[in-house]
Amino acid sequence: MIPELNKVYNTFNDGKIKESRRYEVKIVKIIPFSEIDEETLEHWKHEVETCHWLYKHTTDYFIIADNGEEDEVYARTINDGWFGLGFLNSSRLDIDGSLYETIRNNDINNAFSGSTNSNTEIGANIAMEKLLALMNDNPSMRIANFRKLPEVIALRKELDF
Repeated sequence: MIPELNKVYNTFNDGKIKESRRYEVKIVKIIPFSEIDEETLEHWKHEVETCHWLYKHTTDYFIIADNGEEDEVYARTINDGWFGLGFLNSSRLDIDGSLYETIRNNDINNAFSGSTNSNTEIGANIAMEKLLALMNDNPSMRIANFRKLPEVIALRKELDF
């Protein structure tokens, strides 16, 4: 999948899929491999050599993205994703939104399971608002029994987990 020009995407610093590592970039250029400048080409070759487990040994395009401070250059990964070149701009580009969705789903699950390993508050806030309303209707119920309520079961299905 290739990103769209002028579209804003999430990217995750160091490839760590956590809300605290998420920031946005805007795609400003999509450059075919055959048209890339020599400096970027040499940089990419070095990255492929030193991070052979991450970068694909061929890339069809280089993606240039603006992070609000400077441009970042992305190249293909071995699993056909996109990862930034270099130490300071090493981040994983989320083209289809699936990485961000993973965070959201984890947080919804954590809200129901009582886990404290939440990466972001977005999913948890959605679930918690509905759960608090149900808890207000059942103030003396133990959490183990609360999870068995038909409304909670329906909410879990609605939130798809």
